Amino acid sequence: MGMNNGGLAVKKRLAYLLSLGMAAVLTGACGSSSDDLADSEPGGGVPTPEATEVLATGPVPTVASFGGEPVSTDSFLVVPPLASGQAALQLVRMSTSQVGWAIGSSQRPLNRVLRTEDGGLTWRDASPPEGLLVGGDTAIEAEGFFLDADHAWVTYYDAGGAPSSANVWSTVDGGATWQASGELAFETSGEFYRPRLNFADANAGWFAATHGFAGMGGSYFNMVFRTVDGGRTWQGQSLDSGDITGLAAAPGDPLRAMITQSVPGAAYGWPIEFFITHDGGRIWRTQELPAPADQPGLFSAYDRCYASSPVFLPSGPALAVVTCENDSGDSAAFITRTADDWTTASAFPFNGRDLLFVGETGWGLGRQVSQTTDGGRSWTPIKTVNWDGQFSFVDSLEGWAVASSQEGSALVHTTDGGRSWEILEAVIAGVEAGAPGAGGASIWPGDSDCQIGFLTARDDLRNPQSDLFVVGCDGADPVRVTDGTRWVLGFDWSPDGERIALILGPETGLVSTLAVMNADGSGLVEIAPADYADGAPSWSPDGRWIAFVGEPDPDDFGDRPVMVVAPDGSGSRALTHDLSTVSPSWSPDGSRIAFSTWSGEIWVTNTDGSGATRLAAGPANLVHWIAWSPDGRLLLFVGGDSHGEAYPPLDLYTLAADGRGGPRLVTGGTSDFGATWCPDSSCILFTQGDSEDSARLFVVGVDGGNLQPFPGDNRGFSPQWRP
Repeated sequence: MGMNNGGLAVKKRLAYLLSLGMAAVLTGACGSSSDDLADSEPGGGVPTPEATEVLATGPVPTVASFGGEPVSTDSFLVVPPLASGQAALQLVRMSTSQVGWAIGSSQRPLNRVLRTEDGGLTWRDASPPEGLLVGGDTAIEAEGFFLDADHAWVTYYDAGGAPSSANVWSTVDGGATWQASGELAFETSGEFYRPRLNFADANAGWFAATHGFAGMGGSYFNMVFRTVDGGRTWQGQSLDSGDITGLAAAPGDPLRAMITQSVPGAAYGWPIEFFITHDGGRIWRTQELPAPADQPGLFSAYDRCYASSPVFLPSGPALAVVTCENDSGDSAAFITRTADDWTTASAFPFNGRDLLFVGETGWGLGRQVSQTTDGGRSWTPIKTVNWDGQFSFVDSLEGWAVASSQEGSALVHTTDGGRSWEILEAVIAGVEAGAPGAGGASIWPGDSDCQIGFLTARDDLRNPQSDLFVVGCDGADPVRVTDGTRWVLGFDWSPDGERIALILGPETGLVSTLAVMNADGSGLVEIAPADYADGAPSWSPDGRWIAFVGEPDPDDFGDRPVMVVAPDGSGSRALTHDLSTVSPSWSPDGSRIAFSTWSGEIWVTNTDGSGATRLAAGPANLVHWIAWSPDGRLLLFVGGDSHGEAYPPLDLYTLAADGRGGPRLVTGGTSDFGATWCPDSSCILFTQGDSEDSARLFVVGVDGGNLQPFPGDNRGFSPQWRP
């Protein structure tokens, strides 16, 4: 894939930086320990002090249950799929040499969950169906934990916000589907917020949330949650700590976890403290980190120190980074290791901030990179570099890094343990230019042999009227079909395209009429009373029946049933009861009818009225113009919040025919005047405009791209494709 000159310059500059720094990074055994480092074990030459139990045992928090049953994905929506482009990543986590995860995007904000199956060259959007802010003053961020190629957990948050609860999304099939957790309710909220996720295995995991408050040196309130069912439900408790800087679950051990913290305003020897549990969070023990026995003043020489980046090794020991600072601006960092829950510890000086382990091989990462091959007992300084990196290794040789400098960032790859690196031209496999759903070449079939019907308004909004017109797909010379004596509310073509079912507005009152006429407007016959506010009728694929919304029950105005009737007016019967329905749509195979309700829900029922099932809730309280895709995979609808407006701003969505995954946004700024599918299910013809007078017809790819006006004079609404 090509790039602009600026992008190429950034890549060249990064390649130069890599040649200076990363080619020598992580050179394994080629480096040797400094002469002043002793060989005693453990800890990179710093002798382990004798075990002295130093405990700070505060009150045991009370466990409270939060979460409950998983919430429905109905109310969560995604932004339109990403367009193809260069991948901008802020985190990469590879599971195998080919399969891995990332958080990033092809455009800001960099908060999409991405997945690769070709070693990081190509990424696709695998984000959960949750609404993501893409503009405004706040930026929604993603926090994820990626256990393996199949299992991942993600939560979204506004770092500057003050949420009262959170949800955690989980997948067990590599992001193909996601499940929202039960609500994680917080006992309080602050002025800023940071969540952390970590899992011991596919079932047992932890969620820690810090709420921060400004002023008086800052203060924090923390909640820690635990799940044992893969993230579907959670139990939580408050934790009296400072700012949580790290969360680690012991691999394969569902009961053991560790939290690191920094204490706001701590100075002059404030202890470095860990929170440790061995019983699944029933009790969190506070453990103070002692200085190494042979360097008792190592940490107290600084005004303040705190721990971060905690790691458990599969063999049992734990490690963390300790950062120390003075008011004068001096600072230092150490890799610390313990085999007894921080009762004793060793320390190794290094200039970094993060730890990463694959088995017993590990890396201390930062501007100085150090490596261990013995589980952290000894460390070898490898290289001081002039870039920042976020790393992921799948074994001792193969790894990836998001390498960043002032010149830009790139995804890089090594197969020799870091001795050499290459830049990967990582791209998002989104919607290609010119394809359905992208900008570029037209996706509209300009064949004048095909036709659409649409409505257009007469008079003004105080007495809105509309007539039915038919026009070729080239947009030329539309022909008026109805004579203007009755207002046309909606219509549908018969399967052979020779007849039209239409809802005629009421002459008086609130009862409309379902009628059938020939395609040229002749032979109109009124066959059944219908609801005034129905969207449009729907003709069955075999042509034998017409579905519509029937006349409201005079004793229960909220009961507007889905009805079916033969084109000659015989056999009328109700399929639903005690529901106020809108916009029925027949499935392409003729076995089911989808419809929406005035409460904003989407339902499906068998054609005999049995098996009525709620599929999903829409984005708010309006869901109209349900339309089943010709290939049977998706439902199309217009939805949004009325806000009490006569013509509210609405959006266009799709929903899987089985309801899985929740609604997906196609495009915004539509209106409540109808939409329909292109015959091959690749694009959508819909209406934009805030009134019948201003409504215009547009076509858009099913993935949300390549928005184009309908050819010719595109004034109109409620389009329907003629078979």
